[in-house]
Order: sequence, then structure tokens, then C-alpha cells
Amino acid sequence: MEQHDVDRSVREVLAGRLEVYRDLIGLSEGRVRLVLASLLPDPAALDDLAQAVYVHVYDRLRDYRPGTDFLAWVREIARHYALNERRRWTRRREATRRYRVRLEQALESGSPRSGDEDALDALRDCVGRLEKTSRSVVEAYYWDGRPGPAIAEELGRSAEWVRIILHRAPAAVGRCLDATGVLHLS
Repeated sequence: MEQHDVDRSVREVLAGRLEVYRDLIGLSEGRVRLVLASLLPDPAALDDLAQAVYVHVYDRLRDYRPGTDFLAWVREIARHYALNERRRWTRRREATRRYRVRLEQALESGSPRSGDEDALDALRDCVGRLEKTSRSVVEAYYWDGRPGPAIAEELGRSAEWVRIILHRAPAAVGRCLDATGVLHLS
């Protein structure tokens, strides 16, 4: 597609011809997916992130300057989305690692005030208080050691959904453990 055709397509989309947006997606989708795949640490996030990129591109289409390289503009948006996702993924992994380390240290050091068995019972109780689906994700990931994408497939959910559960659940379990007074994680 020539530059003037791309610019015309952008003007048509802005004028309300949403079906033309499919052509713009088709023009850039391969390159967007390549950028995302090259930067994402988790390939399972590719489809969701590509969709988010195209929602953002549509929302910001008025910011595109006709006569400039549309594909470069879209690729840059995709690159920013991928880098942001990479940072989120790194923070989640680090938080999960810290949580596991702190919990293991607390259990190994004898800091549970009521003994190891009480601490394990409290942990089981706190995990048991999670909503049923969240509980099954936490148990599968932390206790059974199954990877997030496999859990997502088993539950018929997206890998991103599993990542969100695994991001939120440890904080809820930690608050519960702290409230019981059995462990002090902070």
C-alpha cells in the first residue's frame, strides 16, 4: 500500500468508516507481532498485547501525521507496549520470588510464633479463603509447580488472567497470614 493510500485510509477511518481499519491492521499486523514477539518474555501474552496495541492505535489515530511512516508509528507503539509488559512481567517475577523467599525464610528460621505446623495450617487456611478459582490457580502454580500457560489452558482462561491472579493472590495471602499473627512478613 502506497503512503498516500495509507493516509487516505486513516482519513476514512477517522471519518467513521471502521471497516477500513481492518486494512490498516492487515498492513501492519505482521510487523507489530514481530516487534511484540521479539520483546515479550512470555509468548502467551502476544495475542492480548497485539489487540491492546490496535485499540490504542485506533484511539490515537488522530495523532498520526499524514505523510509520515504509518508502519513506523504503529511499530513504535507496539514497542512501547512490549517494553511496558516486559517491565510488569519482571516486577511480578521479582515480587513472587521475594514473597517465596520471605515465606521460606520465615518457616525455616522458626519465626512462626506458634510453630511450623501452625504456620503451615495458617498458610493452608489463608489460601483456602481465596475465591475458588483463585485458590485453584495458586495451588496449581505454587504447590504443584505447574506453569501459568498450562493452568490457563486447563481453566479455559487467558495466560494474562492467570498472571493477574498470581499477582494479586500472594498479597491477599500475605495480609491474611499477617492478620493471624502466625507470621510477620513485613
